[in-house]
Amino acid sequence: VITPATAADVVAAGVAQIVQQLQAQGLLGTANTNTELAVMATTDLVVDARRFQFRTISHHGTLRDVAAWNPDLCGTLSVWRDPADQKTYCVDGHHRHALAVRLQVPTLAVRFLTAASAADARVAGALINIGHNNATAIDAAKLIRDAGLTPAQIAEHGLPRNGRILRDGLLLAALAPELFTATATGELAEDLAL
Repeated sequence: VITPATAADVVAAGVAQIVQQLQAQGLLGTANTNTELAVMATTDLVVDARRFQFRTISHHGTLRDVAAWNPDLCGTLSVWRDPADQKTYCVDGHHRHALAVRLQVPTLAVRFLTAASAADARVAGALINIGHNNATAIDAAKLIRDAGLTPAQIAEHGLPRNGRILRDGLLLAALAPELFTATATGELAEDLAL
């Protein structure tokens, strides 16, 4: 008797086998840092949100009610291979990865970030989130302050400085330390700080 759960396992195993065959034939990128775009087993990605997540407000609840996987909506997750432990970490796409785990999606499309360190990978992930409007002005300001980014450096990353998040983030980043802390903790209203 084939149950829905058994059928899902059979499909997942079949997909994984096809991916392995395509990779062996060189027709599909493998999960290594020599290939910028690749397909990885969902379970091979390591999540360390404390190390790589930069946002103060999580959007975690936005995918909790999703019951079906749609690869067109998932897009590509940004990952980084740590040379110290050779593990591949999720940098941008923590919530999509959690959804894939929950729905038992066998593989994910990934893009390897070129970064010298975990801190550089975190900055890259933060810039991706800001570029996709998945951040707040406070998040952008923290990144600008922590990474010491100038407006010119932001422009070099292909982000428009006149977008609301970055425009406000640049202004907030210029606050005196005690005012910035008060704004970041909510003691001072963001509109007043701006």
